[in-house]
Amino acid sequence: MIKTLVKPVPSQLSSFLSDHKVYARTYALLVALYGFSFLPFLRVAQISESLLVLLFLGLLALGNRHSPIRQVLVRDPVFRIMLLFTVFLAGARAWYALSLPVDLEPNTRDMRYYLKPFMVIILATGLALQPINRAWQLLLIGWAGLLVYLGLNFDAHEWQRALAGRRVDFGIHNAQHTGLFFGSSLLALICFAPRFLMRARSPVGFALLALPLLASITLAFEGTLAAQTRAVWLGLVASIVILVILLASQVRKRHWNPKVLLGSAVGLVIVLTAIFVALHSLKTVEHRVNASEINLEDFLAPPSEHGNPKTSSGVRLYSWRVALGWISERPLAGWGAGTVDDKIDQSNFFDRWFKGFGHLHNSYFETLYAHGLIGTGLLGALIVWIGIATWRCFRTGNMPLDVFVFAFSYFGFWLVINMFESYIIYSTGQYMNALIVGFIYTFYLSSRVTEKAHEH
Repeated sequence: MIKTLVKPVPSQLSSFLSDHKVYARTYALLVALYGFSFLPFLRVAQISESLLVLLFLGLLALGNRHSPIRQVLVRDPVFRIMLLFTVFLAGARAWYALSLPVDLEPNTRDMRYYLKPFMVIILATGLALQPINRAWQLLLIGWAGLLVYLGLNFDAHEWQRALAGRRVDFGIHNAQHTGLFFGSSLLALICFAPRFLMRARSPVGFALLALPLLASITLAFEGTLAAQTRAVWLGLVASIVILVILLASQVRKRHWNPKVLLGSAVGLVIVLTAIFVALHSLKTVEHRVNASEINLEDFLAPPSEHGNPKTSSGVRLYSWRVALGWISERPLAGWGAGTVDDKIDQSNFFDRWFKGFGHLHNSYFETLYAHGLIGTGLLGALIVWIGIATWRCFRTGNMPLDVFVFAFSYFGFWLVINMFESYIIYSTGQYMNALIVGFIYTFYLSSRVTEKAHEH
């Protein structure tokens, strides 16, 4: 019998997965590539995402069943909820084929968008395989990717318009998505400024760290202001309120060392400086806020063929009111992802200009329409669990205070902005959710892996 010179693929994968160092380093490299390249090199990010999925599935299917990471993953609530949601999508797709009108057909690609929360636990797994003090590198890598993107696509005229109070998007899909990137970055920079500055060992070192930090915060603030996205501004207000409440609740419970006090003081100066700059940009803010002209009558009144809102707020309120009627027709499993565009196009309630939007500008209505109460309930359970896991992780001492504060501040920010844009169906929102929530969930997942390892 001739001996096989090349091992079968499953055997090669098992050998690769059993070498913890090689597997962990490969996983970490792909996580870094995904985090860095989304904006400047999208194709690299897409390839990295596919390879991350393969590594994750390989660990579950072929990894050592007694390894702590695998034992934790198969029992993890995020993983199990997403598995249930996948089963729901498969069953719902069969139901849609039997019950939907022939001119409405769910889009497989759009249905896949709703599976993107899997990336939270996929990224968290890669980070949990590393020492926990390296988790922050993912956020720095993401920020570096944004900076490289801005450098590669630098347009002096666009920055001049931004500084002059004009609305710009820097080529990131549209201004709402630009606001998402800069607003998220601003929140992270503010929350982790004390940690960054505490690395200084001398006054000179402190100054050398403070300068790039202040430059980064200034850039993030200017980008947030230039995007002129009111939902992002409102989300940041909500997040800052949550941040202050959480910090205030912890003041009496902790003994603060001088470095923490110094870092917090500098962070406070940064926030006050940002407020000062904002006050000097009131014309821009005032112009955008006054442009809203929210009229609740458009939302409360029944849809009409004569309805023709022309403001961005009117578009949202009116489309949500129409969507409520559609949701009530199929409340349990919805109409399927990818059909809302056709539904809007077929409706007599919208004119040609209105039909150009093709979505509902609200992740909650978008999900209720597409997947009904069952699918929305599963995704809601996912959000609730991540919040519970974050709280438990902090209470047991496995999550630092600044990560805990950032986590709930970002949750507030994310929940608010998704009320005014369907970030859940866009790659920008999916990426940002995976990057930041993956970072946050790493602390819980890593603590569970450590506990499991100690049991053995």
